[in-house]
Amino acid sequence: MTVMLFANLVMANAGIIVFTVHGVITDDETKQPLAGVVVTLHDGSAGTVTDDKGRFSIDVVSNDERGLIDFTFVGYEKKT
Repeated sequence: MTVMLFANLVMANAGIIVFTVHGVITDDETKQPLAGVVVTLHDGSAGTVTDDKGRFSIDVVSNDERGLIDFTFVGYEKKT
């Protein structure tokens, strides 16, 4: 599983910074997008699923568990 990430600063307020992380997840061998990959913040506070083109978007707060994101998909090793 290959993860390509892009981050945009969304908001800065009261010392908290929120980034929107956009990405595309593809199979390492076939380079085809993976639909249905579960994308969650490491602390479990938010999550989403990739669309049919392997794309996702999730907000990460600056104080969230160092901003770690988990990627899980049946048949693949979990990535953080």
